[in-house]
Amino acid sequence: MPVPIKATAKAGAMPAKATSFVKFSDKLTGSINDITKIIEQNKEMIDSIQEIAIELTSSIGSLHTLTVKYARTANQILDVLLPFSEICPSSPKMSCSCSSTLKPQLRRSLTMK
Repeated sequence: MPVPIKATAKAGAMPAKATSFVKFSDKLTGSINDITKIIEQNKEMIDSIQEIAIELTSSIGSLHTLTVKYARTANQILDVLLPFSEICPSSPKMSCSCSSTLKPQLRRSLTMK
């Protein structure tokens, strides 16, 4: 139960009313000690988890770099293939008339790179 503590009055100040304070540290000491024991018991596992997290962060950075690199390559390939898709229909019922118009367009797209 909280114990009322009287505040001391300073010169020229109005007398203070009795104020009650609760010492949280006394009530939480047991819980804090339990948490400390759990951390000490699982210290090796916590360290391992932290090391794995660091490695995962590094791996994700490498994966991002590779993704960006190959996304550019895929984009360049699609830029070359785009003239084919505009000239040749993708439907199997329609015949592909890759006539003399394809060669100049393909030549232009390859030389632009």
